Amino acid sequence: MKLIYKIIVVLYMIIPVLLFISPNVNRNDVVYQDYTYDVPTDNIILESNDEEVEVLESRSVYSSPNYIESESVDNFIFEDNVIPSIGEDDKWWTDDELRLTATLIYFEAGSSDITDEHQMLVGKIAWNRVNDSRFPNTLEEVILQKDLINGKIIYQYNPWYVTGDHSNIYNTSSYERCLVNAEKVLSGDKVITDCPDNVIYQAEFKQGTGIYKSFYVKSEDSTTYFCYG
Repeated sequence: MKLIYKIIVVLYMIIPVLLFISPNVNRNDVVYQDYTYDVPTDNIILESNDEEVEVLESRSVYSSPNYIESESVDNFIFEDNVIPSIGEDDKWWTDDELRLTATLIYFEAGSSDITDEHQMLVGKIAWNRVNDSRFPNTLEEVILQKDLINGKIIYQYNPWYVTGDHSNIYNTSSYERCLVNAEKVLSGDKVITDCPDNVIYQAEFKQGTGIYKSFYVKSEDSTTYFCYG
């Protein structure tokens, strides 16, 4: 009886090891990234060609160009050029603020020949205003802010960025690029941390107390100035 018991114990220890090293499991099919992203705690199935990979833990990402959305996952699509860059616990902004920052960048500097630095500075200027006591303290209010100059109502930004329906641009590659750069603005990319907080003007003319940076856009034959205030 003791011999049978010992055999059962040995088998219990050996079988999991054999399953782990089974040649039928190709572990190179799954690429682990150093990124985190909140996912539901329930088991999630991500389909990759004819295979299925089961995600058993929350806050883990399996990234591959072949992954597609499963019926059991809502808005959970991974593509090579769209990978969450930081964990949810590190975010201080809301999804609406990220979306609005990206929309602002898209309409202010969405051309393909505009550099990433240019795009990020557009977002940075707006957030510098949010953090400046001379301006409203939310991004939406900054965009909607208006002044009365010489009897005319002047907006720094087009209020339509806030009030309009922009769902038709959300799935475009141009907008995805703006979304990536908007997250860099909010998460503190080096381009952003190098830009002083008192750079609060962006226009096609010089203003304020001096020029921080300027960019010539060939497709628009214009120069954008980012200036101190």
